[in-house]
Amino acid sequence: METNGLVPARGRRTELEACTREVGDGRGGAMAHEFLTSDAAGCLLALKVVPRSRRTEWAGWTGPEAKLRIQAPPVDGAANEAVLEFVARTLGCHRRQVELVRGGTSRRKVVRVGGVTREWVMERLPGGG
Repeated sequence: METNGLVPARGRRTELEACTREVGDGRGGAMAHEFLTSDAAGCLLALKVVPRSRRTEWAGWTGPEAKLRIQAPPVDGAANEAVLEFVARTLGCHRRQVELVRGGTSRRKVVRVGGVTREWVMERLPGGG
């Protein structure tokens, strides 16, 4: 399995295995990935970011969000930029396709990958597809 340069979190399932788990909608309907949705402009990823971590890595999930550890400190937008670059590198897309939609000063962020579908993102996430 190609890891796109990711370092698995210690003591955890590999990469995004926990994030990409499927859950029911509570009505016996279609399955959906909680942290990943689509809109007219692309695909939205809900993230919980932990800045000043030992290394940059995917770290499982917390509720409806993928957890992401980032080495950069939350100073002058450094952590936000590191999140966007890491998501772009993980997905193998251009940095300009990835934008911060919500959460500029919060640990809870929503990132849009422009011009792609939810399925496209799932195929490229480590442990996904």
